[in-house]
Amino acid sequence: MGLWNVYRRLTLYYGREFAFEIHSDFGKGTLCTISIPAGIRGGAGRKRGSRGVRGQVMYSIMIVDDEKAIRENLPVIINFGEYGFQICGMARNGEDAFSQLLQCRPDVVFLDVCMPVMDGIGFLQAIQELREQDRPYVVMLSGYSDFEYARTAMRY
Repeated sequence: MGLWNVYRRLTLYYGREFAFEIHSDFGKGTLCTISIPAGIRGGAGRKRGSRGVRGQVMYSIMIVDDEKAIRENLPVIINFGEYGFQICGMARNGEDAFSQLLQCRPDVVFLDVCMPVMDGIGFLQAIQELREQDRPYVVMLSGYSDFEYARTAMRY
């Protein structure tokens, strides 16, 4: 459901000027690829991404999870740079992430649902107060067994 939310928001922001592909192999996992042409302006005119080392547009990611192993290993497991993304910040909970948000200005936030201090739902509620062009896309992460908790996140 998190991927559907990302697709829906990309469609609202960029129209049809992006590619969204999902490849799944049973027992091996799922690969999701999002391609946005460089320089495309979406929504309220905010130009997403910034120039990387070799001049290509890089989109920024913030990883928010209370588990240190997830924060440190997600960028090792997924080579974000290969797909045009760079890590701009990491946070232990929603409150920490929200305090970094306007400075880091991530294009995408990988957000754990269940965390202490401020959980993922609280973070989603907090970013609703921001101007639309300042809100990042959010990919929800959860190892939580109760789907109702994750379903609540999809309302945002």
